[in-house]
Order: sequence, then C-alpha cells, then structure tokens
Amino acid sequence: GGVACYGGTYSAGNAFISYADTLATLIKNKKGYSIPVENLGVRNETSVSVLAREGTLPILIDSFKIGAQPELLQVKVKGSKGDELNVLCGSDNPGLNTVEIDGIEGTLYGKTDANDYTKTSEFYFYREEAGDEHEVKANTVVNTYAMREYSNYVSILWIGDDGGYDSLDELFEQYSEFKKAHEGKRYLVIGKLDDADYNEYLTRCKEMFGDNFVDMRGLLLTYSQEYVNKGDKPVSDSDRKLLEQGIYPSFIIDKNGNLTTSTIDKIAEWIYLKIDEKGFIE
Repeated sequence: GGVACYGGTYSAGNAFISYADTLATLIKNKKGYSIPVENLGVRNETSVSVLAREGTLPILIDSFKIGAQPELLQVKVKGSKGDELNVLCGSDNPGLNTVEIDGIEGTLYGKTDANDYTKTSEFYFYREEAGDEHEVKANTVVNTYAMREYSNYVSILWIGDDGGYDSLDELFEQYSEFKKAHEGKRYLVIGKLDDADYNEYLTRCKEMFGDNFVDMRGLLLTYSQEYVNKGDKPVSDSDRKLLEQGIYPSFIIDKNGNLTTSTIDKIAEWIYLKIDEKGFIE
C-alpha cells in the first residue's frame, strides 16, 4: 500500500513541490522506509471530477461502439449523478489512465475548452490493443487507474476550493458518498481553505468525519498568527492587515493564488502527524 493524495489546485501544489512530495520524504526520514505517495491533485479540477477519478462518484460513459482495431473515438462522459466533468482539463491527470471500459483497456483523452482552460469540451477513447468489436451500453462505469491500483492505499481527500457543487448541502452529499465508500478503510479529509460558510462547514465536517478531518484553514491561520508573533522575520503591514481580516497573508498564499513552498512543507508535516497518530502507516 501507499498514500493517494486526491484533490484539486492545492493538492497539485505549486510549480516546485506538492505536499505529497514532502510527505513521502517525511515518511522515509521518520519511519526509516519508503512507501509510494501519489500526488493525484489536478489544478482547477472540480470536486465531482476529483471523486470521479478516485471512484466514489464514478465516470459514466454514453453508449458507443469500440471497433476491433485501436482508433480514436469521440465519447460522451458525465458524473454519476449527471454532473458535467472537467477531468482532463489539463494535460496531466494522474490516477485516470489507463482506464477500463467493460474490461477493455485504453486511454481517455480530453480537449480543453478553447474559451475556458478549467473546462473540458470533448472526450475521446483509444483502445490499447486490437480485439473483438464491442457495444458499450449507456451509463457504463469507466474504471480508472486509481480505482484499480490505489484501492488499498490511505486516501487523502482535499476538495471544496475549485467548485463542483452549488451549495454546502451538495458538497456534503459528495462527502457522504466518499465516507460510505471508505467505511472501514484508512482515509483523511482535508478542509477547504476558503471562508464561505466556514463555521457551518467546520461543524458539519467534524460531525461527519470526527478525527479523520483536518481543519486546514484553522491550522494555517493559527500558524500565520504565530509566525507574526514570533517576530523572527519581517512581516509587511499589508500581511498583518490581511491576517486581521481572516485572509491568508502572502507568506501562506502568494499573489497568484499558489501555496508557498514553506506552507506546503508545513501542510505535509501536519498530515504526516495525523496519519501517524491514527496508525495508518505502521
């Protein structure tokens, strides 16, 4: 087994590192052995699309015919509840390919929308090897690589900051499905960072997940205040004002909306402590 880190922009990391990278190093240094730690974060990917790759809310494909020979076939996909998906909104989509459709292995390709790089406008399937022709029925599940290969890994889910839901209730419906799918398994849920309906969000997460939940917003704001109070490094007046308003200062999230490298390292440390506390990686 290993650790599978599912999520959107914040899981994907910045241009230099992701928390999965640092987590792998921490496990090796503190435990004395290495295990796979997969960064399955994709920038801008919605919550339903993350859960589609992970398998809780699987990708469904419309009816189409797979020919005997490998060829690129345009297909229609949707989420398990009919949601629009933006898997493959970027060139890299870990945990998706190779896919299996009715036992036939292949690659699912996507074309990013020309007017919105956070969306996928078209999908295509390409079978790996020649074989018998096959008629795929409507609403057939697409079995992703993650569903087949990471099912016995520790699952870390970080969604909520890239859309994919219209209300807090809808997000918690998704969370509930994830919890049901992972009953008796090793998992953590990382809290979203934005402050929309945060008090209600926090209360409901604690009720639903108990100590499998990590309040990342709370940890980051507390860490930021402690950083300022220490006075070891200069902090700008603008950062102090942001923090007073409950907004992340620039040493946490930069002007481009990316977590800073030092913040990512701190996040990995908190996650390591939690999975170690729960005995997930003995």
